[in-house]
Amino acid sequence: MKIKFYFRKSSRYSCLYHLFTFAFTLACGYAVSLALDAAIERQGSAVYGWAAVLGGLLLIGLPVLYFFARFTKKQKELDAQTYREALYKEIMENRLPVQHTGELDVRLHTDARTITEYVQDVLPKVLEGGAIILGSALILCSIHALAGGLLLAMGFLQLIPTLVYEKWAKSIYEEGAESEADYEGWLAEGAEGLRTLKSYGRESWFVERYRQLNRRLIQAGKRSERTGTWESIIYEGIHSVLYYGSYLWIGFFILNNTLRVADAPMMIILSGYIYQSMESVFDWVMKRYEYQTANKRLKLRQQRGMSHAPDSICVSLKGVSKGYGEKTVLQDVSFSVKKGERVLLCGSNGSGKTTLLRIILGLEEADAGEVQGDTAQFAYALQEEPSLHLSGYEVIKGLYAQHILDRDRFTKHLENFSIEDALLAQPMDTWSMGECKKFYLAAALARQCSLLVLDEPTNHLDKEAVAYLQRVLAEYPGGLLVCSHEEAWPMKWDRIERMKRHE
Repeated sequence: MKIKFYFRKSSRYSCLYHLFTFAFTLACGYAVSLALDAAIERQGSAVYGWAAVLGGLLLIGLPVLYFFARFTKKQKELDAQTYREALYKEIMENRLPVQHTGELDVRLHTDARTITEYVQDVLPKVLEGGAIILGSALILCSIHALAGGLLLAMGFLQLIPTLVYEKWAKSIYEEGAESEADYEGWLAEGAEGLRTLKSYGRESWFVERYRQLNRRLIQAGKRSERTGTWESIIYEGIHSVLYYGSYLWIGFFILNNTLRVADAPMMIILSGYIYQSMESVFDWVMKRYEYQTANKRLKLRQQRGMSHAPDSICVSLKGVSKGYGEKTVLQDVSFSVKKGERVLLCGSNGSGKTTLLRIILGLEEADAGEVQGDTAQFAYALQEEPSLHLSGYEVIKGLYAQHILDRDRFTKHLENFSIEDALLAQPMDTWSMGECKKFYLAAALARQCSLLVLDEPTNHLDKEAVAYLQRVLAEYPGGLLVCSHEEAWPMKWDRIERMKRHE
């Protein structure tokens, strides 16, 4: 994912805003310095003249800065939203894999926010800071080369803290992100599993696990807070020393008659700009690692072997293998489904049937092997479907908007599956598992496709629904790939593929 593409407008406007801010503040500082010079020389008319110039700069520059800042902020919000939508789309298309809901939350919020802040704020500020440091150093050295070089060198002392605890800060950031993902994932998915755990009297185990993750998250937060506190203390300490130290050095050069008193105000103002701008460099060094880590976690995976199959083939697999850790689920699986062919994928629980179907549908990536086929032409109903907090009618409206369903067939299937209007008006997360299964089966059966893929389609169905589904499948004219742990289907298959469990 090309991050710069999503933030090109806001980054450009932000850079221009910061550079304009620098030019404005430098012009105001120059006017103040000349006014101070005139005051030291007791030139009253010159003081009033430069004060008028400063007033004019403020009268013109401040409104421009205000509207420029508002416009830039609005563009930042638009670009940030576009980026989050792009991330969500990549997750939906499984190009950005996430293991659980906690990880999803971290990717869409923590990681996305880290990248957004870095690109929209940190980089423009360091550009402004670099311009200020360079411009101020040149002016300082033109006034007094030795004093200017010394003040510039003192400014770089502010970067010492990054060398001291940068590695420490990196480990804390990683620990915090991992703890947040585990905690959020346990809250979301563990709460669902608690219903089952209660039947075994294991809810106390769930609560104890929750406490452990909560303590871990709190400890990570405390460490992060301590790091930020020490960062601020060290930086502010060095910052104060440099400010007062610059006064001493400027006074030293004045006492030695190598620097004019009239040049002192400009030297103080410019050295202050350098010290302030070093903060942006400091922030950039510290935030860069967080950005790199977040960017690495949001790296899209490359789809392997997903090419078009020959015209006579719906899907073809060659040497497909898949494992989770040390557990091998699929090993060197090869078979194909021709157009119009009816194939039953049969095997015991744990034999990898569902994993194989998810690879065929592009929902998971194989560790090895090649899959050929056009997933856009596949219709499917999975073994477990998500519970949506939308009414059935709202989901139907969204499906119809894609113009991929035959409305008459969909309505017919809903009626034969006994999905009534009263149920469709209710949120789907209040439906039973069987009712949700019937709804998604009706949608899959009504879609125009080259291959219909069904994973354990009879699960959670009553006898009448099973009988209706079997009649429909017996008459289905297109390619059909059905995953089931039973071979006893009252219909004729062109081929039965049997899968064995890997121990």
